Amino acid sequence: MPDSPVPSPSDRFRLQVEMTNERVSAIDKLVKITGMGSRKEFLDNALSLMAWAIRERQHGRIIASVSPADSSNYREVLMPSLAHLSQAYATPQEAG
Repeated sequence: MPDSPVPSPSDRFRLQVEMTNERVSAIDKLVKITGMGSRKEFLDNALSLMAWAIRERQHGRIIASVSPADSSNYREVLMPSLAHLSQAYATPQEAG
């Protein structure tokens, strides 16, 4: 499998975000417990998960956690952004 090319400096952008100390501490804790190496790696993973969730909602699927002991026992992820997608991509029957 060929290596992906290393982005040139002109392909990179710096993103600066203001957060509370509590939020940064929460991110650092998640970085540590997941074994990730950096906040950047954490953000890359979070963005990948969010992009996947958005694509799934666009296809009319729900995002949920499922109990391994009982697959009928699940909890849907509730986020305003995903709820917005639910409304934007509702079929006529669902919108009814």
